[in-house]
Amino acid sequence: MKMELLDIKFSFDCFKVVIIKLKNIHSISSYETSEIIKLHIMEKVESYLTDQNMKSYCSEANYCINVIINIKSKEHDITGNLNNLIEYIENQLKIRVNIGIGDTFKGFTNISASNTHAKICLNYSYIYPEVNIFTMKEVANWEHNSSDNLKYLYDTFCTSIKAKDKISTLNSILEIIDTIRKKHISYTCAIKTLTQCVASIEDTISDLKINPDNIIKSDIYTDYNNIDDIMSLKNWFIIVINQIFSQIDEKKLKKNSDLIKQVKVYISSNILEPSISLNYVAEAMHISPAYLSRIFKQETGTTFVEYLMDCKLNIAKDLLLKNSDMKIEELCNTIGYSSSQYFIRKFKVKFGITPNEFRLNHIRGNSL
Repeated sequence: MKMELLDIKFSFDCFKVVIIKLKNIHSISSYETSEIIKLHIMEKVESYLTDQNMKSYCSEANYCINVIINIKSKEHDITGNLNNLIEYIENQLKIRVNIGIGDTFKGFTNISASNTHAKICLNYSYIYPEVNIFTMKEVANWEHNSSDNLKYLYDTFCTSIKAKDKISTLNSILEIIDTIRKKHISYTCAIKTLTQCVASIEDTISDLKINPDNIIKSDIYTDYNNIDDIMSLKNWFIIVINQIFSQIDEKKLKKNSDLIKQVKVYISSNILEPSISLNYVAEAMHISPAYLSRIFKQETGTTFVEYLMDCKLNIAKDLLLKNSDMKIEELCNTIGYSSSQYFIRKFKVKFGITPNEFRLNHIRGNSL
């Protein structure tokens, strides 16, 4: 703790360190205003934490106020004083506060031990931002907590995102955060698991060749490290995962669109192939007939069979115009229809007249 202690006369033998985190002070637009507020809070800290049983000394670092309390005895409880201080800061100054309280030690040389405890306590404000005060009484138990279920949930998260399963991916990360909070998982274990999840997301973005700028504006780890607490992190994960799957969907649509374009070109080039069919084209494209049928409908709004039939009828019309002597049966064989009656019926449905009527109309038009 950066604090000048020379020439200070301590009245008591015991010392306790308290670290006060001012959560939303960084959102104050003016630097000068935020500095004035911090100085005002430091005055209030010394006021609320000084009486006949204790004396406080403050220093400031970043968004925290560090307090050394010279206290009469280890048994002296400062919770009431801190609650009054919190009420003033949050209600009057509209600054959200989290406080880590180190254990009370005898002897000036043990201030650093109390400071270490206060830092450990304050770490848990990341997991429980709604809690104002953290002490070693509860935190000491949390420090040893881990969970086999957390490892399972992390593995599920990785499997889900690799399998491009959006619902399972979202559910897994929400369960991870819920488990960390409900099971009082140690801060170190929690941060390790959450960082691994971020690494898995980064790997996914890289493996799928997604432009990171389409996910977040800055570096993913910079973004992650700038998040104040786990609840804000939960919202960040939801946004990032949704963005990733939006990019996956866009890439899938582009891939499907390109594939259907290739399919149409292939059909056009092979329309007179007698055996052309869904299975024939799917094999040529190296995909399953079911997949081709599904994405063709999705991309075009019509079925593959309807499209193929339409192409055959259009080529039949061209052949009728180019080959005035071609018989209907011969035409059917050429375009792959085994039944001339079926062909004639489909031709009339599409063009409003029979093949022979169409050809006669064309001949009459040319003779005029």
